[in-house]
Amino acid sequence: MVNMFSLKGKHALVTGATGPLARAAAVALAEAGATVSLMTLDATQKDEVAANSILNECWSAGSQNGQSKTVDLSNYAAVEAAVASLESQVGPIDILVNAAHSANIKPVLESTVDDWKNELDRNATAVFSPTLAVGKHMVPRGKGRVINFVSDLHDR
Repeated sequence: MVNMFSLKGKHALVTGATGPLARAAAVALAEAGATVSLMTLDATQKDEVAANSILNECWSAGSQNGQSKTVDLSNYAAVEAAVASLESQVGPIDILVNAAHSANIKPVLESTVDDWKNELDRNATAVFSPTLAVGKHMVPRGKGRVINFVSDLHDR
């Protein structure tokens, strides 16, 4: 019987690669046969180490040739360059999973405008930037999928 959920031959990019949802999505995509690449939310060494660990899990699950990019997802130029590199080195991105998120757990009246700007960068711009960068490649090909993970953390 043919596996109805086979992603063999597909290249999936998962953002927010150090979080538990991103890890689970990346490994599941790899188990379904996709080549999985990862992008971190922040350009830090800690995120790079965590992403490489998840990439190793994906390789163990059968993903081949995927790469990890340590990128500040709120920096569109950096995201665009990383997407171009992945498309060139790994292949066209067929699936984008936006799993990056951050939470400022402060009550509103204890927050600052800078806290607000940081939350927008980490939760809105960090989804918009990869979607735009990958979408510019998907649309001319006439195919692709974008999956956005959201949180109900606001509802507490």
